[in-house]
Amino acid sequence: MGRLARATATVEIVRTSQLSWDEYLRTLPGVTTLITASAPPLPGELLIEMDTSLSLALAGRLLGGAGRMEPPRHPSELEVPALHRIGSTAVDALGDAFGQFLDVSPMMEAVDLSPQLLATAAPSQVVLVLTFNLAVPLLALSGDFGVVIPLSTLSPLLERLLSHSADRLAEYHDPSVMQEVAERIPVVLQATLQPIRMSAVSVAGLTPGDVIVLDHRVGQPASMNVGGVELLKGHLGRRGARLAIAVSEHPFADPPPAPAPMMRGAVAPAYAGPDPAVGPHGYGHTVEDNTHVLERVHA
Repeated sequence: MGRLARATATVEIVRTSQLSWDEYLRTLPGVTTLITASAPPLPGELLIEMDTSLSLALAGRLLGGAGRMEPPRHPSELEVPALHRIGSTAVDALGDAFGQFLDVSPMMEAVDLSPQLLATAAPSQVVLVLTFNLAVPLLALSGDFGVVIPLSTLSPLLERLLSHSADRLAEYHDPSVMQEVAERIPVVLQATLQPIRMSAVSVAGLTPGDVIVLDHRVGQPASMNVGGVELLKGHLGRRGARLAIAVSEHPFADPPPAPAPMMRGAVAPAYAGPDPAVGPHGYGHTVEDNTHVLERVHA
């Protein structure tokens, strides 16, 4: 539709409903644009219902006009061929949608303007009604259209539709699908020291070379966060000529193994103290210039 209107168009689904054919006909206004189509090898016929004001605005745009919305009315003889072209485009798009599951050959059968002339299905036949909203912001056009499919027409596709739905549901619940993407997203890791409060006069009086003493004590770990969420803690240090942080606490490490039971009469080894600068496990992350290196730190 956007191609016909020579402007960007957006389509979004509004609702789905299941009615009998007779109930559906009673919801239609007296004048509406109804496009009947077939899609062999699917049995029966399909119906595309379009808001009359929207279809006439698109027809006017197609004929070179401004494409303004107006109250519903019967189209003129000049507008009828334009409505047929709009219907043919809509039927082709419907064929593309079905093509994901089955190769079909969509064909437009007729364009009607009165619901009383339709005989697409028996009065008690159950139909699936998919209602969409079509908007063309550049032309200030907006209106609804519906795709009406008898369940008997969908019956050859039900098994494929259920299989496709199950596959999509499995992908939705499988965390590995998003995990592969999330692991490649770059994040900014920030280290934060304990702040200090100063008066505005003191801040304004600072000059180059002044030293600000923080409330962060020597040996106190700094917190490291991503997006404001604290993830790690570590101690300040150096790696070569650059500042670095040796990670001492993080939630990603495996729990330490339980100590092996001592044999009766065995002598416990002398405690040598913790591994310097890297916490109780002897492993640490060295964070430097947003590069993470996992290394074994030896005393």
